[in-house]
Amino acid sequence: MKSTHFLVSFIFYVCFVCVSFGFECGQKSCTDGRLFLHTHYVSSYASSIDINGVGGGFGGGALWYDREFYGNVEAALSFMDFHTQSTHHILSTNRGFGTIFSAFGDIGLNLGSLNKPLFLGFAIPIEMYNLNSSSSPNGLSMGIVGFGVNIAQRYITLLENIRFEYALGVYYALGVYNFAALEHKGLFRNGLNTQGFLTQASVGLSYGERYPLFARFKAKYFCLEDSQSILAENGLNVLYPANQNFTLTLELGMGF
Repeated sequence: MKSTHFLVSFIFYVCFVCVSFGFECGQKSCTDGRLFLHTHYVSSYASSIDINGVGGGFGGGALWYDREFYGNVEAALSFMDFHTQSTHHILSTNRGFGTIFSAFGDIGLNLGSLNKPLFLGFAIPIEMYNLNSSSSPNGLSMGIVGFGVNIAQRYITLLENIRFEYALGVYYALGVYNFAALEHKGLFRNGLNTQGFLTQASVGLSYGERYPLFARFKAKYFCLEDSQSILAENGLNVLYPANQNFTLTLELGMGF
């Protein structure tokens, strides 16, 4: 019965983006909706490819929890200026525009209380990169999805109306690379699959009650193995080398 109540509440409050708006607690549950702007930095390093990007964008999230369960979703879109340095035969050194779409969802147990929640649950982070070259056809599209555990805590009182929050997660990751340069007319070629791990952490401060202002700093790191190789139309045996990716994001926003 409790599980049924949890699922119904989760779908209503989280999937419909906290209809009650702002941070609000009743006798049995709480909701917290947020909107934010952010700056974004990304660095991706492989043996023959080095990609750096800076930019910014917007996003939002919604949290619902009671004394036993919780559900949380977040999404953000960044518009990036990328610079690629490469000696790999499928990417050339260039500068171009691109986007990064990030999504995150977790669901699990509230080990704390309504006033001081402590969340431990199963999480799925998603990262989707699209790097467009200034010298087409040459581009890279990359998607990563993770599966793992996440621990988070909000509303830790530091001073009057000022609260601290944090989150930490570790995930097994699956990835896929697509390259415009492998096909005619700039079409992306699918099939360069890989795996690895992803970890992310965040710390933040919020000020206020009903519609709080907040600032949150996020860091993500994922390490992916060599991709599976494919035979391209030009006869080359192509793979994407093992790489390490690091991103930093600063979010500024408010409850809604």
